[in-house]
Amino acid sequence: MRQKLTSFLGLITLASVLTGQQAIASTVTLEGTNWKLSQWTGTELVEGTEISVAFTGGNLAGFSGCNRYVTRYQKEGDNMAVQSEIASTMKACPEAWMKQEASFLAALKGVQQYGITKEGKLQLVYRLPEGFGILTFMSENLKK
Repeated sequence: MRQKLTSFLGLITLASVLTGQQAIASTVTLEGTNWKLSQWTGTELVEGTEISVAFTGGNLAGFSGCNRYVTRYQKEGDNMAVQSEIASTMKACPEAWMKQEASFLAALKGVQQYGITKEGKLQLVYRLPEGFGILTFMSENLKK
């Protein structure tokens, strides 16, 4: 009897976790959410830097590790195109930060698709001459 109760409680816990993940994904939207870069395919993020994006009515703005930037974007279904002209502030930072920032802005210009995972993470898929990559962002609203 005790083993059945333990198994039953385990199933209830698992179901509530899975339901919670689905609820998170359904409440997170592309627009109106502040996104912080948490993972970048094949790239280790420079310690001490923070990269963010925010989408609002066709505008895309954020912080690229050293400077603030703004541009425009268009989306249709899960396809996305970011305008190649990106305006940014011109602050100087340590060389590693500047290299990461330049790489991030290049990746941003190459974005072709986006999606929000069931865990509520934003993924931007980009293509550059050297290959494909994924920028993964966490909602700042969901951070613990």
